[in-house]
Amino acid sequence: MNTDTKTSFSFFAKLIVGLCALAAMFAVSMSVGAADVGVRDVWLAMTTHASGEHLTIIRELRFPREVAAIIVGAALAVSGAIMQGLTRNPLADPGLLGLTSGANAALAFSIAIIPSLGYFGITIACMIGATVGAALVIGIGAARRGGLSPLRMVLAGRPYPHFSTRLRKGSLFTSKFPRMSPCGPPAA
Repeated sequence: MNTDTKTSFSFFAKLIVGLCALAAMFAVSMSVGAADVGVRDVWLAMTTHASGEHLTIIRELRFPREVAAIIVGAALAVSGAIMQGLTRNPLADPGLLGLTSGANAALAFSIAIIPSLGYFGITIACMIGATVGAALVIGIGAARRGGLSPLRMVLAGRPYPHFSTRLRKGSLFTSKFPRMSPCGPPAA
């Protein structure tokens, strides 16, 4: 049997359907919110230079937010595909390479050490923690003779979250704030 005559969609048909669904969801998400904005207002905001309260809301608030959501979603999809390709595992997730655990441990340490750290500082600390976690997992996976293989990387990545959790809980015990302690409120 010829595989080209299957009743499945071709790649381009799937791409067109996906882009149409993206455009429809984009229009719906631009019109739904606290302000009562219709699809007509969305169309006017995107195609004309007219002014008005609803059009300003769309141009200044909703449009940048939706574009950012599309870009972040695409970046997450690409990173997931790369992770699945590297590990040759269709169930790969960020926890497999120590990214999640490293970021969580860095979050706990940064809040325990510098409680007044702002959002930007926490974000930088989490990025550094995720990088350190991934470097540890990849380093442990490549430590043996023969170098790094997907199987070794997965096997090195499985115990790291448990190790990181123990470090994170230990940092909470040393926190300066009782609300951060896993033991509950201090005794009176």
